[in-house]
This record gives sequence, structure tokens and C-alpha cells, in this order.
Amino acid sequence: MWTLLAEDSRRLQSFHMSCQRQILGVKWREHVKNSDIAAITSLPNVNDITAKRRLALFGHVMRLDANTPVHQILKQAVYVKSGHRPNA
Repeated sequence: MWTLLAEDSRRLQSFHMSCQRQILGVKWREHVKNSDIAAITSLPNVNDITAKRRLALFGHVMRLDANTPVHQILKQAVYVKSGHRPNA
């Protein structure tokens, strides 16, 4: 998992919309709003998709055995993010 910057999010959303426009055969000259395209396709926003998948990955890692290195690293990261000093 990488940190998703606002610029990355904007670019992903732009790509997502361009793919939807291409699938629907909407040309850029037609000046169709993104909200209209989203209403036609009924697809969720890219930010919602990435947030849902990140939470799913978080859940999978948390259900791993407590001795698994990935589980220990995630617990340590949560501990540090909550304002505590990291353990040795």
C-alpha cells in the first residue's frame, strides 16, 4: 500500500472517467458532464473503490496470526500513529 496523494487520486478519477466515456462512446467535443456519465454507468467513485479495498486489506492483515511479521508491523504502525513511541 502506498500513500495516495491528492494528485494521484485526481489522476485516477480522471482515468476512470475517460474509460467510462470511451466505453459509452462519448467524445470530448460533446461536453457531457462527469456527473451525467457517472449516473449512466452507475459505477462508484474511484476514491470509494480504493478506500474499500484498503479496508479489506487491513481486515485481512488484522486476522493474520499475531506472530506474522506483517501483522506485527501493522500493529506497530497503528500504535505509532496513535501518538505513542515505537517499541524496540
